[in-house]
Amino acid sequence: MTHRRRCRASSDDPCPNPPPPPQISLLRQHVPSKDLTYLPPEGWEAVVLDTPMTVHKQVCARRDSKTGGHRMVSVFDGETRYRLGHTTRSARGAAGWPPLDAALYCYRTTEEAKAARFPASSVATLAPVFMVHGKAWGRAFVHRATGRWAVEFFKVLGFDVWSGAPAVLAGA
Repeated sequence: MTHRRRCRASSDDPCPNPPPPPQISLLRQHVPSKDLTYLPPEGWEAVVLDTPMTVHKQVCARRDSKTGGHRMVSVFDGETRYRLGHTTRSARGAAGWPPLDAALYCYRTTEEAKAARFPASSVATLAPVFMVHGKAWGRAFVHRATGRWAVEFFKVLGFDVWSGAPAVLAGA
């Protein structure tokens, strides 16, 4: 309703281009992109990584039922596949910003990645967990309080030596 009052269209025609909510207008002033299609929750900041940034993340090994071998996959969903030297893209957000539930999560340091906490609903928490490092770029969100990054693109470049425990479940 507030969109209709701001629009100068006649009362018979719907507003052709309603103005965005004030939160999106404010966010667009600080983000160098005109296609912000997702407003992140409080605490998350939208950024654009034009230059690839070195990051770290926990992944796990799961048996591939088709080949009998193992795949390097996301601890959270057990499906998002990571391959050494290959780029993985967020599941959604091709025409705009990836929503947080589709982004690829990582951290700037191995210490932050080792301390990552996963939701109790994570699929692959019982699989062998290990640490990888790589480059992240594209549209991203950062949660400054936790050091967590939610990125659009991630390329695995290598493995980190880690003799720690597997991923810690939140609430466990």
